[in-house]
Amino acid sequence: MKKLFSLFLILLTAVSACARPLPPEQLPPEQLPREDPQILVSTDQTKPPTSTAKESPAEPPTEPVQTPPYLEKIIKSTVEIMKGPGYGTEFVSVIDPGTYTIVEEATDQNGLLWGKLKSGIGWIDLTYSREITNVFGPITIGDAAADTKGTHTFVQEGFQDYGSHYLITTEEAVTDLILSTCDFLDKGPVPAKAMYRLDALRPGESLRVTFVFYGDLTNYALTYTDAQGQTHTCTFMHSGRDGSLILQEYTP
Repeated sequence: MKKLFSLFLILLTAVSACARPLPPEQLPPEQLPREDPQILVSTDQTKPPTSTAKESPAEPPTEPVQTPPYLEKIIKSTVEIMKGPGYGTEFVSVIDPGTYTIVEEATDQNGLLWGKLKSGIGWIDLTYSREITNVFGPITIGDAAADTKGTHTFVQEGFQDYGSHYLITTEEAVTDLILSTCDFLDKGPVPAKAMYRLDALRPGESLRVTFVFYGDLTNYALTYTDAQGQTHTCTFMHSGRDGSLILQEYTP
């Protein structure tokens, strides 16, 4: 009886050993487990897949090219009208600031772009008329001819005949406009003595001013209040390089 029980235990142990799976390193190649590619999912959900392709930089938007006829706004009061597209042709007149229709374009031998006025009176130098103007907020300060008329006028005392002439215009109504001289302190030019005050300047109006600049130092300041009730001040000077007017915002 004991021999039969011992034989039973030996058979049970052998069956259990056969039922245990072999480790992978002991399995033949054809019995190795295979991965299903459809169920391989990345456990890292925080990083998006990367690409080795380089992105091309975005190109800046290009401004549409105007073709005649079109409207051209003239701010400067020193733009000359010539009989043809070039300064070698006959001088006709000086155009008043405003908006005009250009019906034809031409480029002269110096590379300047000219536009023919719809009225037929002549051509204007668009390259010159489009040069950057002196703008501060809604205010524009442009060169003015000696005979330019303004809605309002200020002439620095004693300098009517040989001062520098400018025309101040605005794209929106401003109030409490003040022209003043500047004192020079350690931190730079500071608005000082008021020379001229104007209660309001509106679109379509202009202020013609005559100043004298001493060298290329900042000498004058302009202060105004905008439609939101905010007060702004800029100082301005003559460029010693080309005589243009340079505006700089003033912060107390």
